[in-house]
Amino acid sequence: DRNINAEGWHTAQVIAIGNRLRLLIDGEQYFDYTDSESPHLDGGVTLDLENNVGLAIDNFRVNEIIPGEAAAAATATPVPTYVTEGELGQVLFEDDFESGLSPDWAEPHREWEVETVDGRAVLHGRSAAGETWGIWLAHAGWSDYTLQTDFYFLKPGPSTADYHVHVVLRTSACPRGVEWMNQYAVNISSGGIYLGKGDCDRPGEWTPLADFETPVEPETWHAVEFSAVGNRLQVFLDGAQVIDYLDEDSPFLTGGTAISTSEGSETYFDNVRVTEII
Repeated sequence: DRNINAEGWHTAQVIAIGNRLRLLIDGEQYFDYTDSESPHLDGGVTLDLENNVGLAIDNFRVNEIIPGEAAAAATATPVPTYVTEGELGQVLFEDDFESGLSPDWAEPHREWEVETVDGRAVLHGRSAAGETWGIWLAHAGWSDYTLQTDFYFLKPGPSTADYHVHVVLRTSACPRGVEWMNQYAVNISSGGIYLGKGDCDRPGEWTPLADFETPVEPETWHAVEFSAVGNRLQVFLDGAQVIDYLDEDSPFLTGGTAISTSEGSETYFDNVRVTEII
């Protein structure tokens, strides 16, 4: 038996694949059970309460798991992941900020600080108008992997009146004298998600790859996952796939990762995890 704090919001996920059932609360697996005695293999979903319990529910979502493409969902991991290609390997990096900022982060901006909010250690990401501030993991040898993080829109940028969160994969430095990076970046605002590509051959420019319009509410926690396998890039927001793109124009196949904010906006980050895909 494990206690769940009665105060504050929690995230529950129930996964059914064939006769295997799993329950995760706030990313922690509570049970993993295989029903070998006349299992139910189809049916709907209900929510029930007992003993006059009062409960607030939000962000209710049901996602299909496609047989043959569920390697990640079928693999027990401390944090649910949604990649549909390959299998999850070792955790390459994780930081929940409970012990401060991991020393593995390269060149963290001085305005980015770990704070405690509602009893939760979070990374407070800030930026200035017209600038992008952030932190990154300089691992040139990372190839196929997925980056997960929780984020919370805190304050919009004064010039755009919007929020600007950037989650970056396969980033690597340009030759000396070129102030830019090779990179794939997911840019999240209140109106949706945009996937772009930065190239050292075109400093300061972004090549648009894909986008998805959806409202992303401020002042509530969201989960984003950005994965790269070969030249395939996938983005999931709150468990739903929003982008699936094949880069067939000189794709970047290795590089580190980063999270950042821009245009004076502010965001909380938590539970950053990078996992190898094999």
